Amino acid sequence: MRDVILDLDGVLLDFESAWVKQAVLVLERPVARISNVHEMGVRYGLTDEEKSRVWDACDNGEFWSDIPLLPHARELVDGLEDMGFRVFGVTAVHPELLDARVSSLDGLIPSGRLVCVGAPKVAGAADKTDAIHRIRPLAFLDDHPAHVDQAANAGVPISVWLDNGCYADVPPPEHIDVAVINHPMDFLENLRSVAG
Repeated sequence: MRDVILDLDGVLLDFESAWVKQAVLVLERPVARISNVHEMGVRYGLTDEEKSRVWDACDNGEFWSDIPLLPHARELVDGLEDMGFRVFGVTAVHPELLDARVSSLDGLIPSGRLVCVGAPKVAGAADKTDAIHRIRPLAFLDDHPAHVDQAANAGVPISVWLDNGCYADVPPPEHIDVAVINHPMDFLENLRSVAG
């Protein structure tokens, strides 16, 4: 069986809409996107105090278990499985949130194929390298440039960056062999040549 790794937030799950919904509930006012930077508080023009309040409200399994699937998520995973791939999810959240991630995915990926690599309350790109080495995938898809570089540097033959326009302040992947796509469904095209 050939394995692929997919990131969850921004690839399969609509983290941004869930975060915005939480921000509106906590702040009791609408929030509007003002930039395309990675950091959510800055992206939505929040003060440090507002940002802390929103993240504190997100710091529970209830928030993480109710993040909706993106419209293409089932089609992407089904398409990969139809091509003979076994799909793993690797996410940069703390392992204590595994059950919540399983709930959000609503059966899309079995819990035994989900890996959480983050540390509690640590912002930024957690290192996915150990999970990549354990799974040894043929292909890897993530929307964070640092994670894609980790995959390419770990020898993943097909390392793909989903450039969704949300990392204007983060350098693009440094590895020269990284493919760049603008929609997750384009990942299927990257794999058709090896699906045999």
